[in-house]
Amino acid sequence: MKALALAALAAACATMFGHAAKPSLSAAGVQSPTAATATWAVAQIDAQQAWPLVAGHPIPPVAILDSGIDASHPDLAGKITAARDFVDSTGNTSDASWHGTAVAGIVAGGPSDTFSVCPGCKVISGKVLDAQDSGGDDEIARGLLWAVASGARVVNLSMSGSSEAPALRAAILTANRHGVVVVAAAGNDGSTEKSFPAADPNVIGVAATTSSDSVFDWSNRGSWVAIGAPGETTTTLRGGGYTTFVGTSAAAPAVAAAAAECLAVTPGLSPAAVRRILVRTAAPVHGMSFGRLDVARAVQACAAA
Repeated sequence: MKALALAALAAACATMFGHAAKPSLSAAGVQSPTAATATWAVAQIDAQQAWPLVAGHPIPPVAILDSGIDASHPDLAGKITAARDFVDSTGNTSDASWHGTAVAGIVAGGPSDTFSVCPGCKVISGKVLDAQDSGGDDEIARGLLWAVASGARVVNLSMSGSSEAPALRAAILTANRHGVVVVAAAGNDGSTEKSFPAADPNVIGVAATTSSDSVFDWSNRGSWVAIGAPGETTTTLRGGGYTTFVGTSAAAPAVAAAAAECLAVTPGLSPAAVRRILVRTAAPVHGMSFGRLDVARAVQACAAA
């Protein structure tokens, strides 16, 4: 029955949202060439301590809906299991800017990288943002449904906007009903105003935290945020290099990788259960109702669930 449902979903992806949409969501991160190399993030969230816990367990793929990914980067070689372009009709799935490659390095860079949360993760790449790191709700919704049909159990959306179109809201709900965890960046406006898709009730919204477990001044925050994660880290750069990545765009993929590892140890967990465990096991953040991601504690709790 599930296979038939996914087949129907894949067919729907091929025909729905056929018109070009006005860009309404933008990437939520920037390169910071003047910042010192940031290597504290993975250590702070105990990412490496989770690796032995997932050893021997198949890790479900993480879909990264972004500007595309540089599949030739040495740290990402062999990590991309499927790729599709939703921006235009060229079919070019390479990184249109740099943003998607930076996100991918945090999720699934190599085991020797100081920034990779889940070196065992594989990635599904949906190119939904253009060279200006902007995208339309319809294209992003179409990419999300394609990712679900392609076998993703986790989807990362390192992007934000002031509202949520019905098409994207429906796609998120469909993903949730298919057991897919959706993670999104809270945005970089330093505001408590809701940002979407992070504020969608079926999405894990992620704020950006510092090395001292405070929220970065520029990070959005509020009761609608589920969890925080490091908002500054070194990561992969299009063309084979590396960069310092700053923003809630850098925070969200750490949570997405942790969600994938949770599903590796207990595949039957629902998106709601994964969210509860990530939130419950998080470390305190100064002055906030939400905590900061602790990958090892989360995976241990998922294994016991």
